[in-house]
Amino acid sequence: MWDSDSKMIAKQLRSAFTLMEILIVVAIIAVIGTIVMLLINPWRQIDKAKDAKRKQDLHVMQTAFEDYYNDKGCYPTVEHVCYDAGANVCAVSKTVTSKLCHICGTEPTPPLYSELKKYLPQIPCDPDHPSKDYLYEVQRPGCTRNNGAGNCVEVCSSNTYCPQWYRTYSDFADSANPDAAALGCENGGCGPTGTPFGFDYGVSSNQVGIERSTSYNCVAANVCNACQLPGNYEACMADSGCPEKNRVYATRDQCCASSPKPQGCP
Repeated sequence: MWDSDSKMIAKQLRSAFTLMEILIVVAIIAVIGTIVMLLINPWRQIDKAKDAKRKQDLHVMQTAFEDYYNDKGCYPTVEHVCYDAGANVCAVSKTVTSKLCHICGTEPTPPLYSELKKYLPQIPCDPDHPSKDYLYEVQRPGCTRNNGAGNCVEVCSSNTYCPQWYRTYSDFADSANPDAAALGCENGGCGPTGTPFGFDYGVSSNQVGIERSTSYNCVAANVCNACQLPGNYEACMADSGCPEKNRVYATRDQCCASSPKPQGCP
């Protein structure tokens, strides 16, 4: 009887010990898994992959646009590459000088895309569309004038204009991406003049370069302050008056739109 009970107890102990071992192994695996996840940071890796695609897409379009220009003597218009009609940009005397529009291949096909398809078989789209799109700025010469009311108005609907320059911009998931830094576009510091910038990467035709902010602002003592000259991102990083390096913005508008909202902003 005693021998039978002893065997039963020994068997139970062995079972309990085996269960304990399993629990220890599971705990170790969980700890290791957590450490690996923290080291790898999968969301950051996903963001990196998206930004790599954005950069590739812009350079694919750049090659296509240059090939088109070499054959046609003009760069693609809004009607060739964008799914929306675009907005006017007035850089001189309230006269339309260029147009801004958005590129995404999953949206309606541009009306003149058939002329571009040979060079760009598929129009790319930002990986985070519809929250993000590629921005296209293209020269819109001629057919424009001040309408007398001080407005930026295009008074001709002709699509036969022949752009001689363009810029294409992208908003990265990681605004500290080294490619953004190499271009001077940190924290959304690139984009068309007169807009709140907001783009971290861009390409352009040889005739023009991408536009960069030279009026970065930082939050100090809960107020938006212009960074020291020359006013770019690097100046903010070196400015002792900008202690909160995570609160540096490409424009005062962006600074005022930040949260918590700084004092003195409209």
